Amino acid sequence: MARRAAAKRWGKEVGELQISDSYYLWKIRNFSKIHLDVGEAICSPEFETSKFCPRGLRWRLRLYPAGTLPDDASGADVSNYVAIYLMLMSDHQVWLRHTVNLVSVYGASLYMLQPPDGYVFDGNNDWGHLRFFPKDILTQEKFNFLRGDTLIISCTIEEVHTVAICDENLSFAQHVTYYFKTLLVNAEFSDCTFHVGTEKLKLHRVVVASQSAVFRRMLLASSDGKQDSVVTIVDFPYQVIKELVRYIYTRVIQDYEDILDELFEAAHRYEVHGLKLLCEKLLFKKMNESNAISYLELAVKNNAPYLVANATEFIARRLADFIKRPELMAMNDQCKNELLKLISYKLNGVYSSMTG
Repeated sequence: MARRAAAKRWGKEVGELQISDSYYLWKIRNFSKIHLDVGEAICSPEFETSKFCPRGLRWRLRLYPAGTLPDDASGADVSNYVAIYLMLMSDHQVWLRHTVNLVSVYGASLYMLQPPDGYVFDGNNDWGHLRFFPKDILTQEKFNFLRGDTLIISCTIEEVHTVAICDENLSFAQHVTYYFKTLLVNAEFSDCTFHVGTEKLKLHRVVVASQSAVFRRMLLASSDGKQDSVVTIVDFPYQVIKELVRYIYTRVIQDYEDILDELFEAAHRYEVHGLKLLCEKLLFKKMNESNAISYLELAVKNNAPYLVANATEFIARRLADFIKRPELMAMNDQCKNELLKLISYKLNGVYSSMTG
């Protein structure tokens, strides 16, 4: 069960951070030499959510290598698990959507931790899991979680919003989803129109602009002092933009199975970061031997590190089968380099550029 940590001991700062966009990689070298008792923690260096508003929010990850104390409610023994928490170090109250992963030496993520509806941080609490992953998984060579005695944990910040008041009975995310869903189906107070082919979407500038810096620029350029802004979109079909807008308003996508590739590209193009990461994960779930190469090309083209890492890992593990395929050699140079780097690291036991 994910919960607020009872202990507030921050622990000693160890390791280093590699930062790329909203993706934070915590690398803890000489991990096996860290000897702590149950309930004792280590912390990552501080990092800021500089890409999101409000700016200047500072965070740390806190890890319990020997496990933490039992859950007060259940008394369950959690000493066989490594626990982890994300802490807000700034004096703010914010709603956050994020993902924490245990990352293999080759960049693939197997253990994932994510609050389903986001979480409200106020500087006095943290969010995490008593059972992030079992301790013995680190000693199993096939997973490569501790090769070179370095533990790697990633944290992806997807969305941050300032919170003023949060109802005790409903989460902030539930409030926002309910009211924004109402706005989406009611065009009465709309103040902008998206023209997509022959279709129109009546939307709200404050909602759309707050979730996409690209749409914000387009709306500013199109307003020209007018009360109603008009934006024309020609690079994606209506169904794709409709699902992208649905996500902006509700954090839900529905009719996406046949348009997932295009929806992923649209999320990248319009900088809807939470949707982009969601699409990466959905594409990875759909990955098989017939589409892995095209997914790798799609991931490289759209600067998607999560999907790149998992696609290259998928292909590398089945290289004997893929090496016979002409489409493998037909990949562009950047995709070939990603794959060759991973194969080299597997053979020589060195880290990729993603993991240092």
